[in-house]
Parts: sequence; C-alpha cells; structure tokens
Amino acid sequence: MGHNGRALAGLLIALLMGLAGCGDGNPATPTSQATAVQPSPTATSAVPTKPTGIEPPQKPAAMSTPDEDGAVAAAEYFLRMTTYAAATGDTTELEAMSGPDCQFCESYLESVTNMYSPEKGNAWATMPEITIEYSTVRPTEEKHQFQVEMRTQKGEFDYYNELNGLQHGDEETLVMAVVATHVSDNTWRVEVVQDFPEDTKIPGEDS
Repeated sequence: MGHNGRALAGLLIALLMGLAGCGDGNPATPTSQATAVQPSPTATSAVPTKPTGIEPPQKPAAMSTPDEDGAVAAAEYFLRMTTYAAATGDTTELEAMSGPDCQFCESYLESVTNMYSPEKGNAWATMPEITIEYSTVRPTEEKHQFQVEMRTQKGEFDYYNELNGLQHGDEETLVMAVVATHVSDNTWRVEVVQDFPEDTKIPGEDS
C-alpha cells in the first residue's frame, strides 16, 4: 500500500483512522456486499492546536480468558489501539498484538511510522470515539483462535500535517472481521483483519 498521491490526508481515512481497503486474509464473508461510499476529510483554515494528554485505551480484563469473550475484548481493544497509535505515534502495544502474517497490521504500522517521520514535519490527529454496535464470534480450527465480526461507529476526528493543513474526518460506520489467537495471560495476537462495506449484514445481526 503506497504512501504518495494525496500524502497522508487520504491515507488517514483509508488506513490510519479507518479500515477501508486494508483487509487481508480470507475470513468468512458476511452476507451483503454492496459498495458503500467512504467519507473524506474536509480541509479548514482554522489554526491547528495539537491535542495533549491522550490516554491509551485500557486493556479489558476479559482478554485474560482464551474464550469467545476474550476474543471479542481483544478485537475491540485492537481497534481502539489503532486510533490511539494514529493519534499519538505510539505503536508499542499495536506492534505487540500484530501477528507476523497480518498484512493489515504491517501496513498500518508502516503508515503510522511514515506519518510521524521527521521529514513529514509536524503532524497529529485527534482520537475518535469508538462505539461497538454489534459483534459476533466463533472459533476457528486453530486452538484458542477465534473470528470476531463487528459493526462499529467511529466518531469525528481532526487531522493535521504541514503539507495539507488542518482536516476534519466525519463519523463513519466500520464493519470488519478480526481473527485473533490467545497466546498467554491477557495477550492476544491478531492474525487477520478484513473490512466490509458498511451495509454488510453480520450473521445474526437482525435476529
């Protein structure tokens, strides 16, 4: 996944703050596959003020159990950590959760590093609110491994870099599947992340 074109403004929507077009692997596909239009950030002329005191998401206690509840908690925590990493440049926890074959994880970490590289100048983002609207989970054939499918609402956010100025990203819906493996204690490894159009129906969502 390249990092040129519209520099990091479009990349923030497509990769850093959203998940569109950045899936990997081949988890089971939910039913509907209609194409949804993703919102784009809008530039403003406001004087940017870099946010301070952004706190990392708290690791859920449920992550200590190698079961379905633990998998859902791990998937939700991973999603929140993606927005934290984009807002702060701190990828430590995200790297620890990323499996060696997770293509989304690799691309995301590379993009956050690129976003905060010295040659990009001053760059920052606010951390959007994440609301989990619905989730379902099922085991895979691997031991202590589960596939979690989620519909989430990502709130508005602001993004700034010296090239594009201050931009605003609108609220949007994310539908995704996350395959995660319990490793030990409260540690999970994310193997696959796959995104779907926002009007995709997750199995059991309407029942």
